[in-house]
Amino acid sequence: MRADYLVAWSFAAGRGHDDLNRLGGNLGLGLVHQGRQLSLFASPGQVLQLDPDSGLLVIGRLFKGTNPVQIIDRFSAGEWQRLSSTRGEALIEDFWGAYVGFVPDGEGGSLQAIRDPSGQCPCFYRLEPDRILFSSRADILEAASGHKADIDWEALAAHIVWPMVRAQQTPVSQIHEILPGMRLTAQRGNVSSSLAWSPWKFTRQARSLPSREEAVATLRRRIIACTDAWASEARHTLLAVSGGLDSSIVAAALAASGRSFTCLTLYTGQAAGDERPYAWQLARHLGVELKEEPERVDFVDLARSEARHLPRPISRAFAQSGDRAHQELAARLGADQFMTGGGGDNVFCFLHSVAPLADRLIVAGSRLGSLQTLMDVARLNEVSVLTALSGARSKIRQVGQPHRWPMRTGFLSRDLVRSLAGPPSHPWLSPPGDEVPGKIMHTAWLAGIQNHLEGFGREWLHPLRAPLMAQPVVEHCLTIPSWMWCSGGQDRVLAREAFADLLPPAIVTRRSKGTPTGFAMQLFEANLPAIRALLLEGMLAGQGIVDRYALEAFLARPDPRDVVAYMEIMALVDVEAWLRAWAMPSPHISRRDHVP
Repeated sequence: MRADYLVAWSFAAGRGHDDLNRLGGNLGLGLVHQGRQLSLFASPGQVLQLDPDSGLLVIGRLFKGTNPVQIIDRFSAGEWQRLSSTRGEALIEDFWGAYVGFVPDGEGGSLQAIRDPSGQCPCFYRLEPDRILFSSRADILEAASGHKADIDWEALAAHIVWPMVRAQQTPVSQIHEILPGMRLTAQRGNVSSSLAWSPWKFTRQARSLPSREEAVATLRRRIIACTDAWASEARHTLLAVSGGLDSSIVAAALAASGRSFTCLTLYTGQAAGDERPYAWQLARHLGVELKEEPERVDFVDLARSEARHLPRPISRAFAQSGDRAHQELAARLGADQFMTGGGGDNVFCFLHSVAPLADRLIVAGSRLGSLQTLMDVARLNEVSVLTALSGARSKIRQVGQPHRWPMRTGFLSRDLVRSLAGPPSHPWLSPPGDEVPGKIMHTAWLAGIQNHLEGFGREWLHPLRAPLMAQPVVEHCLTIPSWMWCSGGQDRVLAREAFADLLPPAIVTRRSKGTPTGFAMQLFEANLPAIRALLLEGMLAGQGIVDRYALEAFLARPDPRDVVAYMEIMALVDVEAWLRAWAMPSPHISRRDHVP
């Protein structure tokens, strides 16, 4: 089950939190600690470490090192001292995992909250006149505050237009997020944010041209170590595999560690959504059990949002089918952890761009090496060398410029789109003035995956881990030059080399990728009357966010050839379902609402 928490910090010593004692029980959260300023409520499954003397609190799972990995069950006296003396910086420098740390200043005047860079331990907050509340769930914050939160329509519109950008301000008024790798400093009536972990510290190292052999060896070692560390907290892991490279690497790492796990692959009736031949090869090669489950339209309720406890609409309706299959299979197998290869493309610098060539022309200075990268980039992007070279020259002029995110504007009001000043800010999207384009894109990709790692129904049954997002893996990948990742004209090539001897050749060399698009279109066609009712008379239409006339015209005569339009409409359905959940009088929910 979920491991949730609620932390209340009073700006004045001695201010109690009696109002939360009753609420905590209603939400399944027990009172763990009540100090002069800090009160902690947590579910039975939450991992906690608290130093009563300093008031320093760490919530979540921590590990130390990768060769070997040390599981941190309890801090030593020396570690508590270092955490206190560094104001929590030692969490980022000495440990990794999925955690948020709370560090008081010792005099009661301020509190710092630090969240790990992987983003796998949620932390939202709400500032009140005399205290600040933190929780893993936005609906808990709303219940704790005692006030109904309103929708911030401007923030919601920005989320719809730029779905890859995760902002500190959420689409729910007064509820904010401590973004991964960030530090929040809270004082009476005021909060400020800063980077506790910066990707740019590691991208700078990419200019030192590391040994390819050492880069590959370190990548393999860290992935296996981090995957093994996460698997160590479970008796049996259920791993989602597609037969693609990323999930296959996680499977290989689990097998290399000797952990107990089962693979599950989902398939559709369309060829692009049926990757079972690759999954079969993977399972046979590793000697592990593979289960197959079809995607099912009847497992999906478009009016239901699996993100209704979160302050932004990041769940996708079509994932409900896979969630149901995972939950039911986990119950049959006795699995107590879910695992995924999520984030692999982002971590392994999967860029279909000429930016790696621009990076090499700027950094390397080797004509022969740059010529080879020119050939690699042209092959990867399936363009001529002249086109690749011309594009790279344009990219060179973008040194130090923030990544330009595409806008998703289909079926949205033109007036709304014109009114938006630009995408929300994100601390990882402000590069140093001399940073090269490829590493700017790499870092942007890491920021962009954050909206796709949570909001799954299966999280309410057991933890969902994405080991490729582990801090040691991400940091190492950031130190590798972008052009090394596409050498030979193939994407993610260093990851392929790192696990070539542990995976079937067909997966190591695979270039195609499966897609859930066909299943999403099937859902669209099976639920067209419901979609029409949800969107044409819904809250998005009422706020003038969607272009009702354009939407009505398409729904009257949907064109199956327009795949983009189908996906844009399904994304709006997801937002509408989330809005309706937040419009309910009491949005806080329990595990029973999620498990079929």
